[in-house]
Amino acid sequence: MPLRAIILALLAIFAVPGPAGAGQCLSGMNPPQGYRPFSADSPWNTPIAANAPAFPDSPAMIQTLFQTAGPLTCSFRKWTAPLFVVDSKACETVAVPSHKGELHPSMDEDGDGKVPVPMPPGIWPDPAADGHLLLMDPGQGKAWELSQARMDGGRLVSASRIFIWDLRGSGVLPPFSGPSWWTAGAVASGVPFVAGLVTHAEFLSGTINHALICGLPTTRQSSTPGGLLELCPPASRSDGKAVGPDSIPMGARLALDPGLDLDALGLSEKVKPLVRAMQRYGLIVGLSSKTFQIYLQNMGPDGAAWNPFNLKNELAKIPASAFRVLACPLATRTLK
Repeated sequence: MPLRAIILALLAIFAVPGPAGAGQCLSGMNPPQGYRPFSADSPWNTPIAANAPAFPDSPAMIQTLFQTAGPLTCSFRKWTAPLFVVDSKACETVAVPSHKGELHPSMDEDGDGKVPVPMPPGIWPDPAADGHLLLMDPGQGKAWELSQARMDGGRLVSASRIFIWDLRGSGVLPPFSGPSWWTAGAVASGVPFVAGLVTHAEFLSGTINHALICGLPTTRQSSTPGGLLELCPPASRSDGKAVGPDSIPMGARLALDPGLDLDALGLSEKVKPLVRAMQRYGLIVGLSSKTFQIYLQNMGPDGAAWNPFNLKNELAKIPASAFRVLACPLATRTLK
């Protein structure tokens, strides 16, 4: 039996129901069929306009990106995120502290440095250093996103960042908002990971109707030496280090040429809907990474759920010339 099937079977066996009359805490790893987080007018769910302008420096941005990172690839074994679907009303709630001692003020309601998080049995964070962990409750319209999540005895004991998203809202936070703006969200751009993560279920269904979150190594600090910190909404913060007009701001949207002939590229039928989502909705820069990559739901450490689709080789077929970086109203802040 594949490892993923074993994991899901164990989750079903050991899921602990809540109080009498409540449902089961853990539903599994598949969101409801057709479910899409955030409002229809969210930038994550809005198709790219046919006349959307690009940055004047877009060709240089793309050239620098591909020279630095190589072709588009993906993460699904590590450096991404597992996503678990829960009924939070049926779950035990655990007050999870930040081991870095920093929480966004809107999360730390009691001022005790802890955030209440539903605690299903059998969950696990991504094994890489970022340790991302996503919990989604479609019924309540909430998602809990954690980074550097630490487990002990199968229970969450701490995380560096913890953020609760309203899945019925826009999924956008104001840039550099408040005195603790750098703590917003659980990824370096302050965007919701859950908005752009490609779930295994939607990939299999062939229907991906949202922008994809991507990471790249040329994320911008400033376009000029000693200049202001720059980003594109929907990002609200940035850890970009690159300086120069050929760097790409956090939150920028990369558009894939809608006229690109996917048959001529030799893409498999299973991969075409994923690439068509890039053509229709684009890629939103949400993380700094060593490669130019999109993020697929971590379904297990062996990658068995994703291995059959040869996605890394398939995505590498997309040429650099098919991408452009769409212009945005830059938000700025002093570096200090």
